[in-house]
Amino acid sequence: MLTNYEQEVIARQSERITKMRESKDYFYDFLGKQIIVKQNVFYPSADTKLLAENIKVNANDIVLECCAGTGAISLTIADKVKEIYCSDISPYCVENINENVKKFGLTINAYMCDLFPSIDKKYDVIIIAPPYTDKDAKDVVEQAYWDKNHKTTNKFLTEAKNYLNANSRIYLCWADFADFNLIENLFAKYNYKYKQTVESEYKGKKYRVYELTL
Repeated sequence: MLTNYEQEVIARQSERITKMRESKDYFYDFLGKQIIVKQNVFYPSADTKLLAENIKVNANDIVLECCAGTGAISLTIADKVKEIYCSDISPYCVENINENVKKFGLTINAYMCDLFPSIDKKYDVIIIAPPYTDKDAKDVVEQAYWDKNHKTTNKFLTEAKNYLNANSRIYLCWADFADFNLIENLFAKYNYKYKQTVESEYKGKKYRVYELTL
């Protein structure tokens, strides 16, 4: 049985999905960059900004952003790292990422895949804001929000270890309506060490950024 809070969240997400399907391309101010947001792509919300502001990277880092959407986070750190890659399961998102890369003249490789590109590469930093809500999604547009049984998050935590260099770290964002205890139990289940780096509230919803290590 869903709580009133969870029902409210899903109703709001449904409205946003409808707007995503109907919207024309537009520009969105993300940390000082006027990024392109295309039809069928989730715009970078407060949690995206929180995640982007709480990632620590070094000049020699090789970085992967999974579930990248518009590629907003990668756009903000691309000039601070050695190499950066984006992945998303949605072809709309990959097209959107490539348009933003071209707009800003950056070197970011975008791949359409389920989390991890099929390339011979390991990463110093992996970034992800997975879909939070445990609900069936009928297509890749709905998958921006909904993920039945948190399949994407479980798959990510299962496989990410195979793509990490020594002393690597993962930055993951999560929401209170998806249950902080649930995600922290998953970290323990898959044998990650973790720490909460920040918690912030936006329009009545709380978000946390976690840093995971092996």
